[in-house]
Amino acid sequence: MNVTGLRDWARLGGGGHNSEGNALLYRVLVTAAELASYLNNTSLSTSWSANATALKSKFNEVFWLPSAGMYRDNSTTDLCPQDANSMAVLFNLTNSPEQASSVSVGLTSNWNELGAVAPELPDTISPFIGSLELQAHFASGNDERAMDLLRREWGYMLYTNLSVQSTLLEGFTANGSLGYRSYRGYNYDAAYTSHAHGWSSGPTSALTFYVLGITVTSPQGLTWSFDPHTSGLEAAEGGFETPLGWFGAKWSWRADGKIFTASLDMPRGTSGKVRVPGKGSVSVNGKRVTKDAEGFVQVPGGNHTISVG
Repeated sequence: MNVTGLRDWARLGGGGHNSEGNALLYRVLVTAAELASYLNNTSLSTSWSANATALKSKFNEVFWLPSAGMYRDNSTTDLCPQDANSMAVLFNLTNSPEQASSVSVGLTSNWNELGAVAPELPDTISPFIGSLELQAHFASGNDERAMDLLRREWGYMLYTNLSVQSTLLEGFTANGSLGYRSYRGYNYDAAYTSHAHGWSSGPTSALTFYVLGITVTSPQGLTWSFDPHTSGLEAAEGGFETPLGWFGAKWSWRADGKIFTASLDMPRGTSGKVRVPGKGSVSVNGKRVTKDAEGFVQVPGGNHTISVG
Protein backbone atom coordinates (compact mmCIF):
# COMPACT_ATOMS: atom_id res chain seq x y z
CA MET A 1 0.00 0.00 0.00
CA ASN A 2 1.21 3.49 -0.86
CA VAL A 3 0.46 5.71 2.15
CA THR A 4 -0.67 9.21 1.12
CA GLY A 5 -2.02 10.53 4.43
CA LEU A 6 0.75 11.83 6.68
CA ARG A 7 -1.14 12.48 9.94
CA ASP A 8 0.13 9.86 12.37
CA TRP A 9 1.28 9.66 15.99
CA ALA A 10 3.95 12.35 15.27
CA ARG A 11 6.58 10.02 13.82
CA LEU A 12 8.85 11.27 11.07
CA GLY A 13 9.21 9.61 7.68
CA GLY A 14 5.63 8.52 7.08
CA GLY A 15 4.06 8.14 3.66
CA GLY A 16 4.94 6.10 0.61
CA HIS A 17 5.49 2.37 0.86
CA ASN A 18 5.74 2.56 4.64
CA SER A 19 6.01 -0.54 6.83
CA GLU A 20 3.92 0.85 9.69
CA GLY A 21 1.00 1.70 7.41
CA ASN A 22 1.14 -1.69 5.73
CA ALA A 23 1.30 -3.48 9.09
CA LEU A 24 -1.88 -1.66 10.12
CA LEU A 25 -3.56 -2.60 6.83
CA TYR A 26 -2.65 -6.25 7.42
CA ARG A 27 -4.22 -6.14 10.88
CA VAL A 28 -7.38 -4.55 9.45
CA LEU A 29 -7.68 -7.27 6.79
CA VAL A 30 -7.18 -10.12 9.27
CA THR A 31 -9.65 -8.66 11.77
CA ALA A 32 -12.21 -7.88 9.06
CA ALA A 33 -11.96 -11.46 7.77
CA GLU A 34 -12.62 -12.79 11.27
CA LEU A 35 -15.63 -10.50 11.71
CA ALA A 36 -17.04 -11.50 8.32
CA SER A 37 -16.63 -15.16 9.28
CA TYR A 38 -18.56 -14.63 12.53
CA LEU A 39 -21.33 -13.01 10.46
CA ASN A 40 -21.31 -15.98 8.03
CA ASN A 41 -20.22 -13.80 5.11
CA THR A 42 -17.92 -16.41 3.61
CA SER A 43 -17.10 -14.57 0.39
CA LEU A 44 -15.88 -11.43 2.17
CA SER A 45 -13.95 -13.46 4.73
CA THR A 46 -12.22 -15.46 2.01
CA SER A 47 -11.40 -12.35 -0.03
CA TRP A 48 -9.95 -10.39 2.88
CA SER A 49 -7.97 -13.41 4.10
CA ALA A 50 -6.45 -13.82 0.64
CA ASN A 51 -5.53 -10.13 0.55
CA ALA A 52 -3.93 -10.42 3.99
CA THR A 53 -1.87 -13.44 2.93
CA ALA A 54 -0.64 -11.64 -0.18
CA LEU A 55 0.22 -8.52 1.81
CA LYS A 56 2.17 -10.53 4.39
CA SER A 57 4.30 -12.05 1.66
CA LYS A 58 4.98 -8.66 0.06
CA PHE A 59 5.63 -7.05 3.45
CA ASN A 60 8.45 -9.48 4.16
CA GLU A 61 9.82 -9.20 0.64
CA VAL A 62 10.01 -5.40 0.68
CA PHE A 63 10.70 -4.47 4.30
CA TRP A 64 12.76 -7.28 5.86
CA LEU A 65 16.38 -6.19 6.32
CA PRO A 66 18.51 -9.32 6.88
CA SER A 67 21.57 -7.36 7.98
CA ALA A 68 19.61 -5.90 10.91
CA GLY A 69 17.29 -8.82 11.58
CA MET A 70 14.42 -6.31 11.61
CA TYR A 71 11.98 -4.53 9.29
CA ARG A 72 12.94 -1.23 7.70
CA ASP A 73 10.74 1.86 7.64
CA ASN A 74 10.22 1.97 3.88
CA SER A 75 11.67 0.66 0.65
CA THR A 76 14.42 3.30 0.47
CA THR A 77 15.92 3.39 3.99
CA ASP A 78 17.83 1.25 6.47
CA LEU A 79 16.12 2.83 9.50
CA CYS A 80 14.28 0.17 11.52
CA PRO A 81 11.37 1.81 13.37
CA GLN A 82 9.93 0.86 16.72
CA ASP A 83 6.30 1.01 15.57
CA ALA A 84 6.39 -1.24 12.48
CA ASN A 85 8.68 -3.82 14.07
CA SER A 86 6.49 -4.04 17.17
CA MET A 87 3.38 -4.37 15.02
CA ALA A 88 4.98 -7.00 12.80
CA VAL A 89 5.54 -9.29 15.78
CA LEU A 90 2.26 -8.49 17.52
CA PHE A 91 0.15 -8.85 14.36
CA ASN A 92 1.95 -12.04 13.23
CA LEU A 93 3.55 -10.63 10.12
CA THR A 94 6.74 -12.53 10.91
CA ASN A 95 7.25 -15.86 9.18
CA SER A 96 8.71 -17.83 12.07
CA PRO A 97 9.32 -17.73 15.84
CA GLU A 98 13.00 -17.17 15.08
CA GLN A 99 12.21 -14.08 13.01
CA ALA A 100 9.96 -12.72 15.76
CA SER A 101 12.70 -13.27 18.35
CA SER A 102 15.21 -11.50 16.09
CA VAL A 103 12.95 -8.45 16.00
CA SER A 104 12.47 -8.60 19.76
CA VAL A 105 16.23 -8.58 20.29
CA GLY A 106 16.72 -5.79 17.77
CA LEU A 107 14.20 -3.54 19.49
CA THR A 108 16.30 -3.56 22.67
CA SER A 109 19.09 -1.74 20.83
CA ASN A 110 16.97 1.41 21.19
CA TRP A 111 16.59 1.17 24.97
CA ASN A 112 18.10 3.41 27.60
CA GLU A 113 17.54 3.33 31.35
CA LEU A 114 14.14 5.05 30.99
CA GLY A 115 12.62 2.97 28.20
CA ALA A 116 12.55 2.51 24.43
CA VAL A 117 13.63 5.48 22.30
CA ALA A 118 11.83 5.58 18.94
CA PRO A 119 14.21 5.81 15.93
CA GLU A 120 11.34 7.23 13.87
CA LEU A 121 11.02 10.18 16.30
CA PRO A 122 14.55 10.74 17.66
CA ASP A 123 15.10 11.66 21.31
CA THR A 124 11.55 10.53 22.10
CA ILE A 125 10.09 7.82 24.31
CA SER A 126 6.47 7.17 23.33
CA PRO A 127 4.56 4.94 25.79
CA PHE A 128 1.89 4.57 23.09
CA ILE A 129 4.28 2.85 20.70
CA GLY A 130 6.13 1.39 23.67
CA SER A 131 2.89 -0.37 24.60
CA LEU A 132 2.96 -2.15 21.25
CA GLU A 133 6.60 -3.11 21.80
CA LEU A 134 5.77 -4.40 25.29
CA GLN A 135 3.12 -6.71 23.86
CA ALA A 136 5.42 -7.77 21.02
CA HIS A 137 8.00 -9.04 23.52
CA PHE A 138 5.31 -11.06 25.29
CA ALA A 139 3.93 -12.36 21.98
CA SER A 140 7.38 -13.58 20.93
CA GLY A 141 7.86 -15.40 24.24
CA ASN A 142 10.38 -12.93 25.65
CA ASP A 143 8.45 -12.37 28.85
CA GLU A 144 11.22 -11.17 31.15
CA ARG A 145 12.36 -8.71 28.46
CA ALA A 146 8.81 -7.35 28.40
CA MET A 147 8.80 -6.93 32.17
CA ASP A 148 12.18 -5.19 31.99
CA LEU A 149 10.74 -2.64 29.55
CA LEU A 150 7.62 -2.19 31.69
CA ARG A 151 9.67 -1.48 34.80
CA ARG A 152 11.92 1.00 32.98
CA GLU A 153 9.35 3.00 31.03
CA TRP A 154 6.21 2.85 33.14
CA GLY A 155 8.17 2.68 36.37
CA TYR A 156 9.78 5.98 35.44
CA MET A 157 6.41 7.62 34.77
CA LEU A 158 4.96 6.44 38.07
CA TYR A 159 7.92 7.46 40.21
CA THR A 160 9.46 10.56 38.64
CA ASN A 161 8.70 13.83 40.41
CA LEU A 162 7.91 15.33 36.99
CA SER A 163 4.62 13.39 36.86
CA VAL A 164 1.61 13.14 39.15
CA GLN A 165 2.76 9.56 39.95
CA SER A 166 -0.70 8.04 39.47
CA THR A 167 -1.55 8.54 35.79
CA LEU A 168 0.54 8.13 32.65
CA LEU A 169 2.46 10.65 30.57
CA GLU A 170 1.82 11.11 26.86
CA GLY A 171 5.56 10.84 26.34
CA PHE A 172 8.94 12.21 27.35
CA THR A 173 12.39 12.77 25.95
CA ALA A 174 15.23 10.28 26.11
CA ASN A 175 16.61 12.03 29.19
CA GLY A 176 13.23 12.00 30.96
CA SER A 177 12.19 15.63 30.46
CA LEU A 178 8.65 16.63 29.51
CA GLY A 179 9.72 18.14 26.19
CA TYR A 180 7.80 15.44 24.31
CA ARG A 181 7.33 16.30 20.61
CA SER A 182 8.88 19.73 21.19
CA TYR A 183 10.17 19.88 17.62
CA ARG A 184 7.19 17.97 16.22
CA GLY A 185 4.17 20.21 16.77
CA TYR A 186 4.39 21.08 20.48
CA ASN A 187 6.42 24.28 20.00
CA TYR A 188 9.02 23.46 22.65
CA ASP A 189 6.37 23.93 25.36
CA ALA A 190 6.30 21.15 27.98
CA ALA A 191 2.78 22.25 28.98
CA TYR A 192 1.48 20.50 25.86
CA THR A 193 2.38 17.08 27.28
CA SER A 194 -0.62 15.20 28.67
CA HIS A 195 -0.24 13.74 32.18
CA ALA A 196 -3.28 11.46 31.92
CA HIS A 197 -2.93 9.75 28.57
CA GLY A 198 -4.99 6.66 27.84
CA TRP A 199 -2.83 5.80 24.82
CA SER A 200 0.03 5.12 27.25
CA SER A 201 -1.86 2.43 29.19
CA GLY A 202 -0.82 -0.63 27.15
CA PRO A 203 0.43 -2.56 30.21
CA THR A 204 -3.17 -2.79 31.45
CA SER A 205 -4.15 -5.18 28.67
CA ALA A 206 -0.68 -6.76 28.44
CA LEU A 207 -0.70 -7.76 32.11
CA THR A 208 -4.22 -9.17 31.72
CA PHE A 209 -3.83 -11.06 28.45
CA TYR A 210 -0.23 -12.22 28.86
CA VAL A 211 0.91 -12.23 32.51
CA LEU A 212 -2.44 -13.21 34.03
CA GLY A 213 -3.06 -15.15 30.83
CA ILE A 214 -6.78 -14.80 30.03
CA THR A 215 -7.95 -13.99 26.50
CA VAL A 216 -11.29 -14.50 24.77
CA THR A 217 -11.02 -16.30 21.44
CA SER A 218 -14.55 -15.77 20.09
CA PRO A 219 -17.25 -13.11 20.53
CA GLN A 220 -18.14 -12.41 24.17
CA GLY A 221 -15.83 -15.19 25.31
CA LEU A 222 -17.86 -18.22 24.30
CA THR A 223 -14.41 -19.73 23.88
CA TRP A 224 -11.34 -18.54 25.76
CA SER A 225 -7.71 -19.32 26.54
CA PHE A 226 -5.69 -19.38 29.75
CA ASP A 227 -1.98 -19.26 28.95
CA PRO A 228 -0.08 -17.30 31.62
CA HIS A 229 3.34 -15.80 30.94
CA THR A 230 4.61 -15.86 34.51
CA SER A 231 7.57 -13.64 33.59
CA GLY A 232 9.61 -14.32 36.72
CA LEU A 233 6.74 -13.28 38.98
CA GLU A 234 5.52 -15.30 41.97
CA ALA A 235 1.76 -14.76 41.60
CA ALA A 236 -0.99 -12.88 39.75
CA GLU A 237 -4.76 -12.46 40.11
CA GLY A 238 -7.39 -10.64 38.08
CA GLY A 239 -10.11 -10.87 35.46
CA PHE A 240 -12.74 -9.05 33.44
CA GLU A 241 -16.42 -9.30 32.53
CA THR A 242 -18.32 -9.73 29.26
CA PRO A 243 -22.09 -10.18 28.74
CA LEU A 244 -21.52 -13.91 29.40
CA GLY A 245 -20.17 -13.24 32.90
CA TRP A 246 -16.94 -13.05 34.88
CA PHE A 247 -13.66 -14.40 33.52
CA GLY A 248 -11.27 -14.69 36.46
CA ALA A 249 -8.00 -16.39 37.31
CA LYS A 250 -5.27 -16.44 39.88
CA TRP A 251 -2.01 -18.33 39.83
CA SER A 252 1.07 -18.77 41.97
CA TRP A 253 4.35 -20.61 42.20
CA ARG A 254 5.33 -22.50 45.33
CA ALA A 255 8.27 -20.88 47.13
CA ASP A 256 10.75 -23.37 45.68
CA GLY A 257 9.49 -22.69 42.13
CA LYS A 258 8.67 -26.34 41.48
CA ILE A 259 4.86 -26.37 41.80
CA PHE A 260 2.51 -24.13 39.79
CA THR A 261 -1.14 -23.78 40.84
CA ALA A 262 -3.98 -21.86 39.19
CA SER A 263 -7.66 -21.30 39.95
CA LEU A 264 -10.10 -20.45 37.17
CA ASP A 265 -13.59 -18.95 37.43
CA MET A 266 -15.13 -18.92 33.95
CA PRO A 267 -18.77 -18.58 32.84
CA ARG A 268 -20.63 -21.86 32.57
CA GLY A 269 -21.58 -22.78 29.03
CA THR A 270 -18.24 -21.59 27.70
CA SER A 271 -15.17 -23.67 26.92
CA GLY A 272 -11.47 -22.97 26.90
CA LYS A 273 -8.01 -24.28 26.42
CA VAL A 274 -5.38 -24.13 29.14
CA ARG A 275 -1.59 -24.15 28.89
CA VAL A 276 0.40 -23.75 32.08
CA PRO A 277 4.14 -23.46 32.76
CA GLY A 278 6.28 -25.89 34.66
CA LYS A 279 7.53 -29.41 34.20
CA GLY A 280 5.64 -32.51 35.22
CA SER A 281 2.11 -33.79 34.90
CA VAL A 282 -0.92 -31.50 34.71
CA SER A 283 -3.94 -32.04 36.95
CA VAL A 284 -7.37 -30.42 36.65
CA ASN A 285 -9.48 -30.64 39.81
CA GLY A 286 -7.17 -33.34 41.13
CA LYS A 287 -7.29 -35.55 38.02
CA ARG A 288 -4.36 -35.94 35.65
CA VAL A 289 -5.04 -34.83 32.09
CA THR A 290 -3.20 -35.23 28.79
CA LYS A 291 -1.83 -32.20 26.94
CA ASP A 292 -2.19 -31.85 23.18
CA ALA A 293 0.74 -31.31 20.81
CA GLU A 294 0.85 -27.58 21.65
CA GLY A 295 0.71 -28.21 25.40
CA PHE A 296 -2.96 -27.28 25.89
CA VAL A 297 -5.72 -29.12 27.73
CA GLN A 298 -9.42 -28.54 27.04
CA VAL A 299 -11.52 -27.27 29.96
CA PRO A 300 -15.23 -26.38 30.18
CA GLY A 301 -16.46 -23.20 31.84
CA GLY A 302 -16.91 -23.16 35.60
CA ASN A 303 -14.54 -23.29 38.56
CA HIS A 304 -11.34 -25.30 38.23
CA THR A 305 -8.08 -25.84 40.06
CA ILE A 306 -5.06 -26.64 37.90
CA SER A 307 -1.67 -27.76 39.12
CA VAL A 308 1.65 -28.72 37.55
CA GLY A 309 4.50 -30.53 39.22
